[in-house]
Amino acid sequence: MSEMDKLNEIRSVSVMALSNAIFYERLVELTETLEEKVRIRTRELENAQSQLIMSEKMASLGIMVAGIAHEINTPAGVINGAADNLDQNMNYLIRNIFDIVSLAKHRKLRKNFELVLLHLLRDKKSSELDPKEKFRLKNRLKEEMKSMNFNPTLSSELSNFIIENQIGEERKYLYNVIIKDDDRGYLMLKNASNINRNIKNIRYAIRNIVRIVKALKSYSHLDQSKTLSPANIVEGLENTLVIFHNQIKYGIKVVRNFQEIPSVICNLDELNQVWTNLIQNAIQALKGKGKIEISIFPQNSFVIVEIEDDGPGIPLKIQDRIWDPFFTTKDQGEGTGLGLGIAKGIVEKHKGKINLTSNPGKTIFRIELPVNPEAVSSESIQSNSFQK
Repeated sequence: MSEMDKLNEIRSVSVMALSNAIFYERLVELTETLEEKVRIRTRELENAQSQLIMSEKMASLGIMVAGIAHEINTPAGVINGAADNLDQNMNYLIRNIFDIVSLAKHRKLRKNFELVLLHLLRDKKSSELDPKEKFRLKNRLKEEMKSMNFNPTLSSELSNFIIENQIGEERKYLYNVIIKDDDRGYLMLKNASNINRNIKNIRYAIRNIVRIVKALKSYSHLDQSKTLSPANIVEGLENTLVIFHNQIKYGIKVVRNFQEIPSVICNLDELNQVWTNLIQNAIQALKGKGKIEISIFPQNSFVIVEIEDDGPGIPLKIQDRIWDPFFTTKDQGEGTGLGLGIAKGIVEKHKGKINLTSNPGKTIFRIELPVNPEAVSSESIQSNSFQK
């Protein structure tokens, strides 16, 4: 081979090496560009999914808003009524302040008054008497008062007061107050009892409002972060039931079979949307009358949630289609057809599984959630499913 041939061969190899280097550099550049585009599209898809979940949540909330308003109006009405009663009771005590001063000057009378008052202010377990038993007790009390020459009108009112406030042996002190101070001491005790009762009613109503608002706040919140954290899924289920309370309180019985379970590493806001979609479906299937049974229990490294209703069931021929987007058998305005598809996507995102068993009179949605999604494999999901 001549020197020229050798030079030509070296040149060819050099050109090929240079071309390969340029090609490789271009390939790396294209790969990086493609990876960046995939990351961008993935973020866009995740954002779209989050917005879809939020839209479905707000759509559900829109359907429930009238019921939620009623749920808040009811305790608000209790507070308003109790405030009016407190105003009347306080006005009575202020107008009769000198009677209170006069009563306080008599040591024995004051002692009897204080003993009855302490009983009235003490927390007591609520106990509703049988009507017949209540009738017999009222007659016995009237006979007691008749022997002390109490007038019939006062005796009747006083009997109701004693029964309502569960006054037992303390009634002898009440009788002493009336005998020594006519009915003025009794009226003061009655107003003091009413003040105590109305304060308790206000506290109870406020607790109800706080419970509803807390559940509503938890329900409407959407955690935009993609991080998973340990959470109590029972609390999320309870909040969902609070939101639906107005739709279930009249004709639907809710049975809770809740076992002790570990915290689940999850996005609680997204799982709350799963409970919402499934419970809402059960309510709509029951059409205002029936039973919803919710069971929660641990199984190996999973937590199982089963939501069962005794409605008409889902026909076998459409059971495979219920997960499809926009597929719905509901009347217009009752659903978008996205709910079950969204629920399935959220459960699978948590490396869990959701399935349906449905016959007339018994429909069960079973959700299997790993306690720690990062530690679960497809084999463990399958083996857990075989243990139903």
